[in-house]
Amino acid sequence: MKKSKTIALYDLDQRRDVEYPGFRREVTLNLVRSIDTSEPGKGAIIFSQLDENNADDIIREQAS
Repeated sequence: MKKSKTIALYDLDQRRDVEYPGFRREVTLNLVRSIDTSEPGKGAIIFSQLDENNADDIIREQAS
């Protein structure tokens, strides 16, 4: 299996589609974040498609 195919399968299984108990998934076109439902303000971006062309705009959008 090619490296790019392996990475794509990993991203799908472990980042894009994963759900964790006690966390709420938030999905946008370019990222997936998990928000801790037991501790307000805690969470993490677990997948993103940011690159040098879209990073500034997406970060600005998410920060507002």
